[in-house]
Amino acid sequence: MTETSRNQGFLLTKRRGVLSAFAVLLAVILLAVLTTASVVAQAPGGGSDEICTNPTVIFDPEDDRFTDLVEDCRTLLKLIEDDEITGRSATDALNWNENTNIFNWVGVTIRPGAGSGSANARRVTGLSLITNTTSSGVGETFSGRVENDADTPANTPHLNRFTIDNHLTGTLPSELGDLTGLVNLNITCVTDTSRENYSLCNTLPITAGLLTMGLDGSIPDELGKLTSLRTLYLQGNRLTGSIPDELGDLTALRTLWLQGNYRLDNKGTVTGTNPTDDDEIVGGLDGSIPEELGNLADLRSLSLTSNDLSGEIPAALGNLAELTELYLGENDLDGSIPDALGNLTEKLERLHLENQRGDKLTGNIPLTLGNLENLEDLYLNGNKLDGEIPTSLGSLGELKKLYLNDNKFTGMIPEALRELRNVEAQQLDLRDNEFSGCIPSRIIDWAGQRGDSSFRHIGIDADGEDRTADDTLAGVLNLPSCSAECRITGAAVASVVTALGDTPINALDLNTQCNRLYDLKGDLEGEDNEVLTNWNARTALFNWTGVEFGEHPDGETEGLFVTKLDLSDEVLGGTPLQGSIPSDLRNLTGLKELHLNNNQLTGRIPNLDALDYLEKLDLSNNQLSGRIPNSLGDLDRNGNAPNTEADSGAALKELRLNDNQLTGKIPPDLGDLTGRDGAEDPISLEVLDLSNNQLDGAIPADLEKLTKLKELHLQGNQFTGGIPDDWTNADGDGDLTNLETLDLSGNQMSDNLNPALRTLTKLKVLRLNNQKADSEEDRDGFEGPLPSQLGDLFRLQELDLSDNNFVGLLPEEFKNLTGLRILRLSNNNLAGTVPERLGVLAQVNLEEIKLSGNRFSGCLPGPFSEVENNDFDMFDPALTFCGAEPVATPTPVGPTPTPTPMPPSGSEQLFLPLVRR
Repeated sequence: MTETSRNQGFLLTKRRGVLSAFAVLLAVILLAVLTTASVVAQAPGGGSDEICTNPTVIFDPEDDRFTDLVEDCRTLLKLIEDDEITGRSATDALNWNENTNIFNWVGVTIRPGAGSGSANARRVTGLSLITNTTSSGVGETFSGRVENDADTPANTPHLNRFTIDNHLTGTLPSELGDLTGLVNLNITCVTDTSRENYSLCNTLPITAGLLTMGLDGSIPDELGKLTSLRTLYLQGNRLTGSIPDELGDLTALRTLWLQGNYRLDNKGTVTGTNPTDDDEIVGGLDGSIPEELGNLADLRSLSLTSNDLSGEIPAALGNLAELTELYLGENDLDGSIPDALGNLTEKLERLHLENQRGDKLTGNIPLTLGNLENLEDLYLNGNKLDGEIPTSLGSLGELKKLYLNDNKFTGMIPEALRELRNVEAQQLDLRDNEFSGCIPSRIIDWAGQRGDSSFRHIGIDADGEDRTADDTLAGVLNLPSCSAECRITGAAVASVVTALGDTPINALDLNTQCNRLYDLKGDLEGEDNEVLTNWNARTALFNWTGVEFGEHPDGETEGLFVTKLDLSDEVLGGTPLQGSIPSDLRNLTGLKELHLNNNQLTGRIPNLDALDYLEKLDLSNNQLSGRIPNSLGDLDRNGNAPNTEADSGAALKELRLNDNQLTGKIPPDLGDLTGRDGAEDPISLEVLDLSNNQLDGAIPADLEKLTKLKELHLQGNQFTGGIPDDWTNADGDGDLTNLETLDLSGNQMSDNLNPALRTLTKLKVLRLNNQKADSEEDRDGFEGPLPSQLGDLFRLQELDLSDNNFVGLLPEEFKNLTGLRILRLSNNNLAGTVPERLGVLAQVNLEEIKLSGNRFSGCLPGPFSEVENNDFDMFDPALTFCGAEPVATPTPVGPTPTPTPMPPSGSEQLFLPLVRR
């Protein structure tokens, strides 16, 4: 018996015995009451309690298993109050009523809680209401990109899709946040759900009339309470407002699709044939992409395409390590592409950032995108990206689709693109950019192997029409194909002229420079080690890696010349040069700087004496061998006669050959790198670094002529002898009084220290340590007493004399070295007391002091105890500091030893034994 019938019987019984005169009137009243009650029971609004507690809907509402389900039922009915979502009578569109068990309500999925046992509470775990214009089926399966839940039986559909015959309308109620058991939520407007032809209601080819399909209003913040949610589909509607930050709390989320929520003009109509034109788009999700989405550590797929989102792409999206798909195209995003997207190295397969409106994406393609080893789709077209296409894109071995068209890319098309051997036919687009030079021959060969049809849409012709498959690659891009020899194109010349203003230019001279560089390429790269991929005529000369142009250093020769060649590891990005240093470098007579450091170059240093204007030469950190050529001493403006003219003098200011395998002696000719400038002031080499090689012999006295030398690094070799006396003559031009760093450590030197070192008054660092071998019979190191005159070097910040054979007392004059931060004297034969006045050093700047391994006696200056970096733990346990109580000697265990006679009062001494660290 229905509720309506029971109500009717009850009322009739209560009215028995009433006067028959009112029988007809009562019948009319009862009929009206019954009609009203029936309507209330079926209405989706105020009758939700009656429906959700009806045993037909929920078998036993009082059962603990269904208590939460009753509340979920009430929430569901709020969704269709006043037909807000279905767009027409809910009783016609849905079967959510008292006559249908809730487990059979269309679009609703109900499952037990964790464990799936019969005693577990039942909750609404899935909700799917879809408008689909191509089908009217009911209860169809829509699984999309959803992955199986751990507690879901195999082959069980995720979402029971209910297709509404008319369309979705209204707004999303905040009560959706009360369905806290939801795992899947899908309220979308689509035209086709197949993966091959997925489309949204808002992309229908409607040319006139109302476009009212889809929900409007904003996304409720309350959705952030659905912490069990794994899939959220709201695409294809007309939602507005910002994406709630609260969605970043959905840490179980794997799929978030909000794409296609733009609206058209303010009347909801389409006035043209292209509903994506800027002037017709007035809505959609807007604001910035929340940084909080970077908290969704389990997210696999994120699609925000076709909205009105603005601002920059959050770098926090680089935290989504599980992400396989990122769709952000067709918005109003600007700024640069964050480097952090290159962190998605293991999973990302699709990256779509195309066709931003307004200011568009700008800047370069991040080099880090070359780390996306599983990337299959890369869409960057329709922006304002510039710079060169990075060669790192050639590392994307899985790439099938690459769209870079409609940007502002410059420079050459990198040969590295030929490595993209999985790019599908007609899926490489480079049209409408600003490339220069010519098309790399290897790219042309690759295109020929695959057929030009693979590049059918690579460019457009002068009439604005797409080229056809019959056109050649060169014709499509309107660029010449490259040849092996240098060819100075108009674009190459223009790029250099633009950079250097009105500098006179001669194409023939540029061609000469180009050919000279190109001849160097094979020697610098070695076999099968392509590093200088853009060193050829097809690239504008100004864009060649590591090359800078300028006027000739002599100030007279017209034209442009290579003035700097920097092929160091920092410039090459970690791919080292191999082979030998080519002697043809001497043909680049305009060079002022040559940097080949931190590579894997081998062989000998060639004769570079023709580089008269070279100021910096850095060949450090290679594998060079052989002797230092005497010809390096000729790197001045007038060969071996540097003082013959007023403007003569040394061009070379820095010479760095350290960390190689060089042998032999230092050529005395290096002392010739000196002279006078136009004002007759002395000039010379300022930095000489020959450290960490296998050089030997005595250090030449000729280096005394380098009167402007500031740094001399000779450590880590096998030099013998002492410091040349001529360095400290203090007789005018022939000394090193400008020296700030002198490092002779780690050699085999000996001899006494010349007191004349006091003349090097600009010294800040003096290292003479580690001259002794482990076996003292091998070499002795510096010896004799420490000259008290070292106390005159008042600018010293580091003094390291450790591991030698100095003897005698520690000079009290060292107290004048108040700038000292580091004092190392360990492992010598110094004796006597440490002057108490040296304690002033610890009260000023001293940060490190090492004294162990000597024969000091007495106490140490008290302030030394405040220097934390010390080796006092190597001294006798009875060590004391002057002015401090002596350290108590532990009471021995065992028989009492025979007392040792004590010295007379006042003669107590602390012996500091020789200890090797």
